[in-house]
Amino acid sequence: MRRLLPGLMAAVLLTVSTVRAGEVDTLLPKETEQVMNFNFKQVLESDIIKKYAKTQIDQMLKGEQIKQYTEAFGLDPLKDIDKLTVGLWGSGEEVNVVGVLRGRFDPKKLFDAAKVESDKTPDKIKIVDIKIDGKEYKAVKATGDNGKPMFISVADEKTLVGSSDEKLLAAALTAFNNKEKAKLTKKLSDLVLKQDEKASMYYAAVIDGKLKEKDIPDLSQMSAVGIDGDSLKKSLLKMNTVSMTVRLGEEAALDIAMGMKDADSADEMTTNLDKLIDAAKTFLPLAAGQAPQAKDIIADLTSSLKAKSKDSDVTFGFKIKAKSIANATGKGDD
Repeated sequence: MRRLLPGLMAAVLLTVSTVRAGEVDTLLPKETEQVMNFNFKQVLESDIIKKYAKTQIDQMLKGEQIKQYTEAFGLDPLKDIDKLTVGLWGSGEEVNVVGVLRGRFDPKKLFDAAKVESDKTPDKIKIVDIKIDGKEYKAVKATGDNGKPMFISVADEKTLVGSSDEKLLAAALTAFNNKEKAKLTKKLSDLVLKQDEKASMYYAAVIDGKLKEKDIPDLSQMSAVGIDGDSLKKSLLKMNTVSMTVRLGEEAALDIAMGMKDADSADEMTTNLDKLIDAAKTFLPLAAGQAPQAKDIIADLTSSLKAKSKDSDVTFGFKIKAKSIANATGKGDD
């Protein structure tokens, strides 16, 4: 889970026609700086998955090992998992995580299955009791190959909660039982509320000076394509917030929104992005010659890449047709 964020920037999914405001999960702690929301139900019900990937997913779930686990946990991944919301804060090896999985679960089967695995590999899976503020919670402690644990528990038959720290898990379960109100900062809450709850995935983060120059790679080589790397780096350092949305529908869409320090910073960022887009439109067609199977995707990217600013906000995005993705993977219609 700590490695999810970098991979998100490469994700490409698809568009739905209606937008519903994001929801602020009441189980995320006030320390949260980043929120990710994965709408599994929407993805599985999307046209592109049903048309081009459902057969492969069904075959994977019929595999003996996966089937064994799903039966033991009493869980149908295609029907019983709705969405996952994750809150993160910290940096490097000190990233803290609280995740909330919504769906339909059988608490007894989950813990019984965890107990069976615990008997097999007690160094990896263990049933533990977490005591905090006079309350006791039952949880599963799962230790990864890197030695870092993840604590998971069942709030009720519709909610699983996981965390990188047992005290954070207990706090989330307490918030659930006490029906506590949302605790995120106003700035992060406002940003989350702007997100599309029906999107396949969204990511929202408040930066406000947390991004440092050392966190940005050397961009000087971008001068080879006519882009001032130093100017782009300075623009990135002026971001206050960033959000990203990926959607599934009849086309794949990625939209990134950046809240900048002021209108001048937004104009500067848009100018840099326009130069990146111009460079992409020059070099992407050349890439099509090297990868003819991806020519339709490259054509979609070239025609849809765009950036614009309004006041202190900058948006950047592109769209790819479902048919283009299918053709690139050899699953298009003849």
